[in-house]
Amino acid sequence: MNILDSVRHFGVGPLLAVLLTLGSPARSDDAARTLKDAFADNFLVGTALDRSQATGTGGGRRSQEQVDKDVALVQRQFNQISPENDLKWQLIHPRE
Repeated sequence: MNILDSVRHFGVGPLLAVLLTLGSPARSDDAARTLKDAFADNFLVGTALDRSQATGTGGGRRSQEQVDKDVALVQRQFNQISPENDLKWQLIHPRE
């Protein structure tokens, strides 16, 4: 079974785990490394943010404390972001 067959069969999660394992050498300070640092020489590591995370405000189903933790995690682990749903056509240009 090749990698593409594995992705189709098992999904992306196991492939990501393999890439994370192969991409960073085993060292004693691995726990302190972040995703963006581990792959800095290879590619950017990104995530999608919803409006509450992008603005740093609570609301909806998440408390302000949860949003603050989300923002801290994003700043620590990722070096590229994209809007989750805020660039969908109905929000950019709501009229026909």
